[in-house]
This record gives sequence, structure tokens and C-alpha cells, in this order.
Amino acid sequence: RERPGSTRPMHCSALGKAYLSALDDRTLDGELATLSYQGGTQYAARGPIDLRARIEDTRTRGYAIDRDETGEGLACVAVPVRIGGTLGGAIGLSGPSTRIDEQRIAAIGARLSEISVRLGGVPR
Repeated sequence: RERPGSTRPMHCSALGKAYLSALDDRTLDGELATLSYQGGTQYAARGPIDLRARIEDTRTRGYAIDRDETGEGLACVAVPVRIGGTLGGAIGLSGPSTRIDEQRIAAIGARLSEISVRLGGVPR
């Protein structure tokens, strides 16, 4: 039941974690220091060290996951999007966490990665 203009905390949303994963380490550390870590569920990161570890997992995996972190019963998979080589945001897919198992998460992550590459075009 999202509405245009809805926002979610970066530390617990897949979109936020995907975006953060695309930042260089120095910029990322600066951003992690400014976040409030307020909001989200008991499964959300509660500080920069915890979130940094989740960002590293995201980088290794190639996509970010929010499983019951933003809201209980919700799952999201997201990837960063670069347009012409410039980080422009992130795209994701959300649904009930009971219907999105680990295999489905991996398939969604792979598909979103493909779409991200197509959206990005060739850097100029």
C-alpha cells in the first residue's frame, strides 16, 4: 500500500541498502555515520557496523534484501541503477515475505540486475 512519495529508512530497506552498496567506501562510511537507525523492525540494522556488514553482503551477492526489516511480513529485493555511469538510484520488487523464499529472492535479484544493466545504457 505504498503511495507516491513514500519514504523508508535507508538502513532497513532493500532500496536503501542497494543504493548504499554502490557508493565508494569513503562515501559509504560518511553516509553510515549520518543515519539515525530509527525505524524498522527488530530485524533492522541498529548501527553503522551492522549495516556495513549487510552492505558488504549486498555487494558480494549483487543485490540487497529486506526480509521483515522495514515491516513484518514484507520482503524486498533491490539493485542499484547507474545511468550513463552515474548512480541514479535503485530499483526493487516487494511482496509478502511468506511468498518470497530464498530461491525466489535469488531469481528476482538476477532479473533486477539484468534490468539495471539495460536501464543504465553505455557510459559516455
